[in-house]
Amino acid sequence: MGALGLVEKLAPAMASTVLAATPVINAVVGGLTQLGSGLAGFFQGLPSGAQGAVAGLSGLFQAPSGVTV
Repeated sequence: MGALGLVEKLAPAMASTVLAATPVINAVVGGLTQLGSGLAGFFQGLPSGAQGAVAGLSGLFQAPSGVTV
């Protein structure tokens, strides 16, 4: 039997495991697709908000210089 016996015993268990995991795999696929869409929107929006980001960061970094101890 050897390797053939291994495959004969293992194949049904592997098939049922893959079948049971299909909903989980589909959920991961859907989540990754949504994540990709969200990140694409984020990066597409960066250029339009760059001036505001520069002003905000400048204010953030300049604020501590106005604090006296």
